[in-house]
Amino acid sequence: GRTLHSGSPVSARVTYDKAKALLGDRIFITPYVSAADAKALARAKGVITTLGGAQSAALAAAARVPAIDLPQAQWTETSGIVLSLPVFASSRSGGFQEAVSWKRTPIREGTALRMDPASGAVELPGPD
Repeated sequence: GRTLHSGSPVSARVTYDKAKALLGDRIFITPYVSAADAKALARAKGVITTLGGAQSAALAAAARVPAIDLPQAQWTETSGIVLSLPVFASSRSGGFQEAVSWKRTPIREGTALRMDPASGAVELPGPD
């Protein structure tokens, strides 16, 4: 289930490396977290899991870190997770935009991401 949604929206670069998560200012992406990851969680700006479940949710809550579980994400050996991210039609009205298609997007080490645990959304920030 989609049990792991907690915390406020956060934007940061991602890491798959627990040592880099320990340095702080990163969103830590991992299949799941365990008690051995507690220090990395406490330093991370957020955590994204794919097999998170109740234990990951409890550990993220204890660390007070925003967390999302994405069971639909696919892992690859070469580039980490691959997400299906929405592609929106250009909207002149500035109102609600509907996704017109989905694009499979690998999320590589160091990619800038925005995660919103309340909605479960993960986005690549657009060019400013």
